[in-house]
Amino acid sequence: MLRFISLLEGVPEEQVRQRYRKRKIVHPAERLSRNQRKLLRQHTGGKEPNWKLMRERDFAYYMRSMDLLWEQWNEFLETERQGAYLWLIIGIKNFKYQKYIERIRQREKEIEAPLLDDVLQIYSCSVRPKWTEDAERFVCNFKSVSPEPERAGMKTEDKK
Repeated sequence: MLRFISLLEGVPEEQVRQRYRKRKIVHPAERLSRNQRKLLRQHTGGKEPNWKLMRERDFAYYMRSMDLLWEQWNEFLETERQGAYLWLIIGIKNFKYQKYIERIRQREKEIEAPLLDDVLQIYSCSVRPKWTEDAERFVCNFKSVSPEPERAGMKTEDKK
């Protein structure tokens, strides 16, 4: 069919193909993976709607829902960035930088989103957001910070 049209009009077939190709509107929230949506639901609560049915039934409502989902995802990422920044500061203050960098990298893999580059960029800025000052003050108020507290009643050393 496309070849026929291209021969009639005297234009390349690819040009006709591009003209008739359906242009699907893709919302950024539609690109979130199943795992990312699961993490977001754990963070915000709620359950996964039937997106396909929602899209077919009421497209405007579907798009508003996508906007809300995208906003929630960005808020979730901001929370994750702040947590990663806190890990970075703890690592620097405790001289265990590499261990905490590895924790941030692990979290990046879990949420399938970049964190380390963002927090290193924030740390290297001369003017930082206010929440970074709060995080640094929080870490400085402790003499030593351990992310893995001992369970109550567990012995750390065998006494003989």
